[in-house]
Amino acid sequence: MIIVFKHDLSIALNLALKRINRADQNKIMVKEFHHTDWINLENPLAHEITFLENLEIKSFSYNNFYEWYFDFLQRVVALNCAQISGNYELNHQEPGIDRIDELEQIYNLEQKQTELRSELKKETQFSNKVDLNMQIKKINQQLDGHKSRI
Repeated sequence: MIIVFKHDLSIALNLALKRINRADQNKIMVKEFHHTDWINLENPLAHEITFLENLEIKSFSYNNFYEWYFDFLQRVVALNCAQISGNYELNHQEPGIDRIDELEQIYNLEQKQTELRSELKKETQFSNKVDLNMQIKKINQQLDGHKSRI
Protein backbone atom coordinates (compact mmCIF):
# COMPACT_ATOMS: atom_id res chain seq x y z
CA MET A 1 0.00 0.00 0.00
CA ILE A 2 1.36 3.42 -0.95
CA ILE A 3 -0.23 6.59 0.42
CA VAL A 4 0.76 10.08 -0.70
CA PHE A 5 -0.14 12.99 1.58
CA LYS A 6 -0.27 16.49 0.13
CA HIS A 7 -0.42 19.73 2.08
CA ASP A 8 -0.01 23.02 0.23
CA LEU A 9 3.24 22.54 -1.72
CA SER A 10 4.55 19.63 0.36
CA ILE A 11 4.15 15.87 0.10
CA ALA A 12 4.89 12.91 2.33
CA LEU A 13 4.87 9.24 1.36
CA ASN A 14 3.88 6.25 3.47
CA LEU A 15 4.43 2.65 2.39
CA ALA A 16 3.14 -0.48 4.04
CA LEU A 17 3.65 -4.10 3.03
CA LYS A 18 0.42 -6.06 3.47
CA ARG A 19 -0.24 -9.79 3.52
CA ILE A 20 -3.19 -12.09 4.13
CA ASN A 21 -3.51 -13.31 7.71
CA ARG A 22 -2.53 -16.98 7.89
CA ALA A 23 -4.99 -17.75 10.71
CA ASP A 24 -7.96 -15.92 9.19
CA GLN A 25 -7.92 -15.52 5.41
CA ASN A 26 -10.55 -12.76 5.60
CA LYS A 27 -8.13 -10.43 7.41
CA ILE A 28 -5.18 -8.54 6.04
CA MET A 29 -2.11 -7.76 8.13
CA VAL A 30 0.34 -4.92 7.69
CA LYS A 31 3.84 -6.31 7.92
CA GLU A 32 6.03 -3.17 7.98
CA PHE A 33 5.72 0.60 7.59
CA HIS A 34 8.03 3.09 5.90
CA HIS A 35 7.59 6.84 5.47
CA THR A 36 9.31 9.97 4.28
CA ASP A 37 9.52 13.35 5.93
CA TRP A 38 7.60 16.18 4.33
CA ILE A 39 9.16 17.22 1.01
CA ASN A 40 8.71 20.87 0.08
CA LEU A 41 8.04 20.76 -3.67
CA GLU A 42 8.62 24.49 -4.05
CA ASN A 43 12.12 24.39 -2.57
CA PRO A 44 13.35 20.75 -2.30
CA LEU A 45 16.79 19.82 -1.02
CA ALA A 46 19.33 18.26 -3.40
CA HIS A 47 18.73 14.68 -2.23
CA GLU A 48 14.96 15.22 -2.44
CA ILE A 49 15.31 16.36 -6.07
CA THR A 50 17.30 13.20 -6.84
CA PHE A 51 14.64 11.11 -5.09
CA LEU A 52 11.83 12.71 -7.09
CA GLU A 53 13.76 12.17 -10.33
CA ASN A 54 14.30 8.49 -9.39
CA LEU A 55 10.54 8.01 -9.00
CA GLU A 56 10.28 7.77 -12.78
CA ILE A 57 8.01 4.76 -13.22
CA LYS A 58 9.83 3.53 -16.32
CA SER A 59 12.79 2.50 -14.18
CA PHE A 60 10.66 0.26 -11.91
CA SER A 61 10.41 -3.51 -12.31
CA TYR A 62 7.13 -4.77 -13.76
CA ASN A 63 7.63 -8.53 -13.25
CA ASN A 64 5.10 -8.49 -10.41
CA PHE A 65 3.64 -6.00 -7.99
CA TYR A 66 5.97 -7.05 -5.14
CA GLU A 67 9.07 -6.18 -7.20
CA TRP A 68 7.48 -2.87 -8.21
CA TYR A 69 6.75 -2.11 -4.54
CA PHE A 70 10.30 -3.14 -3.58
CA ASP A 71 11.73 -0.73 -6.17
CA PHE A 72 9.60 2.06 -4.68
CA LEU A 73 10.68 1.04 -1.17
CA GLN A 74 14.37 1.16 -2.13
CA ARG A 75 13.93 4.78 -3.20
CA VAL A 76 12.18 5.72 0.05
CA VAL A 77 14.90 4.01 2.11
CA ALA A 78 17.58 5.81 0.08
CA LEU A 79 15.82 9.12 0.78
CA ASN A 80 15.62 8.38 4.52
CA CYS A 81 19.32 7.48 4.53
CA ALA A 82 20.06 10.72 2.66
CA GLN A 83 18.19 12.69 5.34
CA ILE A 84 20.84 11.43 7.76
CA SER A 85 23.96 11.22 5.60
CA GLY A 86 23.18 13.99 3.11
CA ASN A 87 23.99 11.66 0.20
CA TYR A 88 21.25 9.96 -1.86
CA GLU A 89 22.48 6.54 -3.04
CA LEU A 90 19.91 4.28 -4.65
CA ASN A 91 22.31 1.36 -5.07
CA HIS A 92 24.17 1.17 -1.78
CA GLN A 93 27.52 -0.56 -2.33
CA GLU A 94 28.14 -1.81 1.24
CA PRO A 95 27.70 -5.62 1.19
CA GLY A 96 25.89 -7.26 4.08
CA ILE A 97 24.34 -4.01 5.30
CA ASP A 98 20.56 -3.88 5.49
CA ARG A 99 19.75 -0.19 5.30
CA ILE A 100 16.26 -0.71 6.69
CA ASP A 101 17.69 -2.36 9.82
CA GLU A 102 20.32 0.38 10.14
CA LEU A 103 17.64 3.08 9.92
CA GLU A 104 15.55 1.28 12.54
CA GLN A 105 18.58 1.07 14.84
CA ILE A 106 19.24 4.79 14.36
CA TYR A 107 15.62 5.71 15.15
CA ASN A 108 15.63 3.50 18.27
CA LEU A 109 18.94 4.90 19.51
CA GLU A 110 17.78 8.48 18.93
CA GLN A 111 14.63 7.75 20.93
CA LYS A 112 16.67 6.22 23.76
CA GLN A 113 19.01 9.23 23.66
CA THR A 114 16.05 11.60 23.99
CA GLU A 115 14.73 9.64 26.97
CA LEU A 116 18.12 9.72 28.69
CA ARG A 117 18.48 13.46 28.12
CA SER A 118 15.09 14.11 29.70
CA GLU A 119 16.11 11.93 32.66
CA LEU A 120 19.35 13.90 32.90
CA LYS A 121 17.47 17.18 33.19
CA LYS A 122 15.38 15.81 36.05
CA GLU A 123 18.27 14.14 37.90
CA THR A 124 19.62 15.89 40.99
CA GLN A 125 22.42 13.55 42.12
CA PHE A 126 25.77 14.22 40.49
CA SER A 127 26.80 10.54 40.31
CA ASN A 128 23.58 9.66 38.45
CA LYS A 129 24.16 12.57 36.07
CA VAL A 130 27.63 11.22 35.29
CA ASP A 131 26.18 7.76 34.59
CA LEU A 132 23.51 9.22 32.30
CA ASN A 133 26.10 11.29 30.45
CA MET A 134 28.22 8.16 29.93
CA GLN A 135 25.18 6.31 28.52
CA ILE A 136 24.41 9.23 26.20
CA LYS A 137 28.02 9.30 25.00
CA LYS A 138 27.93 5.55 24.32
CA ILE A 139 24.71 5.98 22.33
CA ASN A 140 26.32 8.81 20.33
CA GLN A 141 29.18 6.46 19.40
CA GLN A 142 26.71 3.76 18.35
CA LEU A 143 24.76 6.32 16.30
CA ASP A 144 27.93 7.43 14.53
CA GLY A 145 28.70 3.81 13.66
CA HIS A 146 25.23 3.17 12.22
CA LYS A 147 25.22 6.47 10.33
CA SER A 148 28.55 5.68 8.71
CA ARG A 149 27.17 2.38 7.37
CA ILE A 150 24.16 3.86 5.62
